[in-house]
Amino acid sequence: MNLQSESNVRYRDYLLRDNPFPMSPTLDPTSNDPRMSGEIFNEKVFAEEIEGLRNRIDSRINVIYVTGGGWERGIGKSALVFHCWKELKKKSDATAYVRASAQFKPTNFCNQIVRKWHHDGYLWKTFRSILEQYKSSPSPKIRPNRIDSFLQTYQDMPDKVQLRLFTFEREDQVTSHMQKWVQSRDSGIIPEAVRVFFKAYLTSPGEFVEIWNSLRVKGYDDIDYFGTLLRLFGLTRTYNYLVIDQFEFPVHSNQGKNQLGVFCSEMRRVVEVCAGKATLIVTLHPESEKVLEQRGGEHLTGLAGLDERHKLNIKEIEMNEAVDIALSYLNYFRLPNSKPKNELHPLEDKTIKYVQHIRGGVPRDILQTLFTIIEEGVNARVANLDLDFVKKNHRRIFDIVFDKAAEEKLKNFMKLVNP
Repeated sequence: MNLQSESNVRYRDYLLRDNPFPMSPTLDPTSNDPRMSGEIFNEKVFAEEIEGLRNRIDSRINVIYVTGGGWERGIGKSALVFHCWKELKKKSDATAYVRASAQFKPTNFCNQIVRKWHHDGYLWKTFRSILEQYKSSPSPKIRPNRIDSFLQTYQDMPDKVQLRLFTFEREDQVTSHMQKWVQSRDSGIIPEAVRVFFKAYLTSPGEFVEIWNSLRVKGYDDIDYFGTLLRLFGLTRTYNYLVIDQFEFPVHSNQGKNQLGVFCSEMRRVVEVCAGKATLIVTLHPESEKVLEQRGGEHLTGLAGLDERHKLNIKEIEMNEAVDIALSYLNYFRLPNSKPKNELHPLEDKTIKYVQHIRGGVPRDILQTLFTIIEEGVNARVANLDLDFVKKNHRRIFDIVFDKAAEEKLKNFMKLVNP
């Protein structure tokens, strides 16, 4: 269903196209559902965290850890870094967003980032910039005026390149000459890696990933190849911002001094090849922070410490902020040209604040509970989802019986909102 144009009749009495809240609030950037894809994001609520992240980004710190304070999940780490990445795409030189899994190794991060660079056109842009510079090299194998023609013809990355239209030199001669010229400018570049890069983009850009994956050079690995591409970015004065979401998963799965030591040693190499060329932005659970503080973790934290400079803590949201987040979802799903009696309809201000009071400051739990309240209201055909409705359906909504303890908590809540 196209959520922008179609509506679910179940929610029309609430002047909504659908239940605005996610049933399972987990970020999935590939989803077409705005409740899951990160499209709905309230910058006002996370203004402090956004500013803190931007300040660290502007400082070009080597690694930025985005953590959730005392919370393991649901505090909004992934939503924040994904929002940050979307902003970086608009403003920065180059960027990539990767979601990790528990099985990921640092080499997997590198390979995933390279694929993103290729898919999003950053490598093609870098290739074009280097080709522009190549015009001034000694005896270029493509004449400068023909390079201009090439750049005009292939502004966007093609699947195939007709190199014969621009030079009578053989492809391998052009590739070899460009490789040697680039290597003379940066001796740290792996010759075989840059040769593969030029060969792919001078002939078959659409096959770059397949060609790159077949690269094998004795004494080097995927981290080294990744470093060569970063050096190419460096030749064009391009700085990268690399987001690794769910970094906590592979950290947590590599507990134990031997596994952790190997993982962190390889991550240290990634950070080292990024030095001066890229900033890594990663998410990290508090439990995973503790893992990195164990023996073996110092290979990474010795280079990028878990300190205030490198680390950004996301705070729990307060009652008014819970209302603001709820409003973002309600507004997105409000029926066009409808005129609700209040902007939170069918919910009420106190209803949302009470949810925050019960669930704490974790956005995921709050949104999931609001989803349930809407569903219960639709099923019961109740027009206004106020505190009386919540009280009557307390067990179904919160899985908590409304006993004396719950009643006491409600009284305490009322004192907070009506001092």
